[in-house]
Amino acid sequence: MKLRELHVAGFGKLVERELAFGEGLTIVVGENEAGKSTVATAIAATLFGVGRKDARDAWRPWSSARYAATLRYTLDDGRAFEVQRAFDDAKAVSVYDRNGVDIAGSLAIAKLPAPGEVHLGVPYDVFVNASCVRQREIDLESKCASAIAGALSRALGGGPKENAAVAAIATLQDALRDHVGTDRATKNAPLKIARERAAQARTRADAARRALHALADRRTAYETARAAHDALFARFANIERRIDVARAATVRARLQKLQELRDEIAEVQTAHARFADVADWPNDLAERFARSDADCERTRALAAAASDAALAARPSASEEAERAALETSIGAIDDTAYAALCEASCQAREAGARASEASAAAVAARHDGEGGSQIFGALVAATAIFAMATVGFVVARDMLVGVLCAIAAIAGGFALARLSARRSAKRKRASEAQARADAAIGAERDAASIVARVLEPRGIVNVDELGRRRDRFRELTERARRAAERTGVSSEATAAAVIADRALAAIVAEARLDAADERDAIRMHVRDRDARKRERDGLAARLEMLAFQRNSELGDDDEEALLQERERLAARIGDTPPESGVSHRALVDERAEIEAQLRAAEGRLAETQATLRASEEQIADVAALDDEVARYDAEVARLDAFRRAVTLAIKTVEDRTKEAHERFARRLEDYAARTFATITAGRYGEIKVDPTTLEVNVRVPETKAFIPLDRLSAGTRDQAYLVTRIAMARMFSEGLETPPLLLDDPVAFWDEARIARLLPLLAEAAATMQTVVFTASEAFATAAAGFGATVIRLEAQTPAIA
Repeated sequence: MKLRELHVAGFGKLVERELAFGEGLTIVVGENEAGKSTVATAIAATLFGVGRKDARDAWRPWSSARYAATLRYTLDDGRAFEVQRAFDDAKAVSVYDRNGVDIAGSLAIAKLPAPGEVHLGVPYDVFVNASCVRQREIDLESKCASAIAGALSRALGGGPKENAAVAAIATLQDALRDHVGTDRATKNAPLKIARERAAQARTRADAARRALHALADRRTAYETARAAHDALFARFANIERRIDVARAATVRARLQKLQELRDEIAEVQTAHARFADVADWPNDLAERFARSDADCERTRALAAAASDAALAARPSASEEAERAALETSIGAIDDTAYAALCEASCQAREAGARASEASAAAVAARHDGEGGSQIFGALVAATAIFAMATVGFVVARDMLVGVLCAIAAIAGGFALARLSARRSAKRKRASEAQARADAAIGAERDAASIVARVLEPRGIVNVDELGRRRDRFRELTERARRAAERTGVSSEATAAAVIADRALAAIVAEARLDAADERDAIRMHVRDRDARKRERDGLAARLEMLAFQRNSELGDDDEEALLQERERLAARIGDTPPESGVSHRALVDERAEIEAQLRAAEGRLAETQATLRASEEQIADVAALDDEVARYDAEVARLDAFRRAVTLAIKTVEDRTKEAHERFARRLEDYAARTFATITAGRYGEIKVDPTTLEVNVRVPETKAFIPLDRLSAGTRDQAYLVTRIAMARMFSEGLETPPLLLDDPVAFWDEARIARLLPLLAEAAATMQTVVFTASEAFATAAAGFGATVIRLEAQTPAIA
């Protein structure tokens, strides 16, 4: 088989991918996670199917792409096929030949299309173990060893021989199963059934013999059971009479007790009738009266105390008049207005201080500005004189003196200008100080007028006097408030006292007493009535207790019935006195024990009688049973001989098959050993393969001994398994369809020297069977291209997850 093209609509992370494979060696190179292993899995899944539901779900497309793939390939005989598989449904497979005819129905195994298994001649497990190396799974699975061995034997033996052996073993096993059966079979097991029937017949014959010997024993057991039953029956009749005697004594005692209770009940009822006058006296009236009486005393004391406190807190008439006068004069001035007046008074004082300070500053500034007037006049005169002298000397043409006079005149002018500027600044400061003084005087006047408008109509001199009057007003107001509060408390206490008196009067009325009597007399009368009521309740409780005792004594019986029972027992037992020291309960317990023994004896008697009758009626014919045993033993012997013969035949065929497997194992060793010596640079040249488990052992040059592969390095172990798989694929091609060799990154952990020795072997193997290597190594792909390999570059693809 040679793979031509693979189109993946959706498989795992692959979406809409197409790959065209070369005739011999093909290298699929891509980065990790590019989908190389997914491509290898998609090829096997398209040929053989994806497997169970968990496997289908594992490779479902990551995106919303259609879960399907198409694979085109040709067989060794030149036939070409195209497999279209939708992985959601195991039956959704179409296989088209070169003419476009769907031949999937002719390629079915177990009613499911299986083009890979039909065309390659091997099942899926054999394919993935012998021809498909999955990533990091280069070891052979021991559980598939038998299937691989069978496939290799068919390939090397020409196919029909191995198939005939397998068919012969299957036919013999079917015959053994149909005519003999197995130990575990539950329906079709002739030998097992014959043995069971022989054993059952032998058991019945032995049972019949034992029954003959046991019949006499059963008759003896029956007589013994009857004697025991009669003795127990006599004991039961005797205990019944003793119980009647004890019962008669008990009934007499109960009737005597009931008579005593009736007499005591009549006596208590007579005493109870003497307290009829307090029958309707409430049980809690005395308690309620005591609580109400205490409430009256307490509320009256609280009302008197509150009244005294209210009188002590009441203001005098002069204080009331003073508070009224203050309320009239300053009552309209609240805290906000008072705060505003205080603020205005402070502003007036501050403005007065500023006015005084500004006035003093203005006077000082004016005095300073007026000083130096004489100096200013002298400077003016001197400057004028020098100016005129300059003119005169210039006219007289005395230039030197004229220049000196001009310089003096100019200096005087400068001095005069500076003095004039200082005088102007002093006058300006004086004007500013006077303006501040005027503003401060105005502010003082405005603030004083605000205070005066409020205080003068009330005849108050200043704000401090207003504050003292406000403090006095608050003090008098607080005293009036406390007096009113205590007056309210006094009113509430008085009202509570009135309510308590009314409640007490209601209780007195309920007790039908005269409210006009003295309180002590009423209290004494209440205590006396309550004591009588309690005594009456005690007698009532005594009556209830006596009634309970009478009911307890009677139980579920009736006194008249007890009288009749006493008469019946007297007629039955006469004057027989009761046994001393033996209670009626002990006799009843003894009767229950004897009765139980009697029922058990009756059961044993009935059982032995039934067993005796059954034994007499069901003793089988021992001779007939012996004949039946002989017939079944003969059938078991015949089937056992048949089983031994068929088993021997199966073993003979299996031995011949094993010899064939050993022959294929030797050929596998020869194929693999030559390649293994080349790939290991001649270090290991001899391999042993177990034909049963396919376990590979290698001869170590140092010790000349064969050791398992797991004792060698990981790289050497991978080399051994790889060459073994290549040898298997080559052997398949001798008698079956040549499978493609799929290697998923087998050299990921190899060094460069091992890889260099592997490439020629892969190129040689690819000459006879198509080899596809998946790798992430660009260097390996480049080196393989040098051997004529087709290189397919697989770019990473990240489909959108649906």
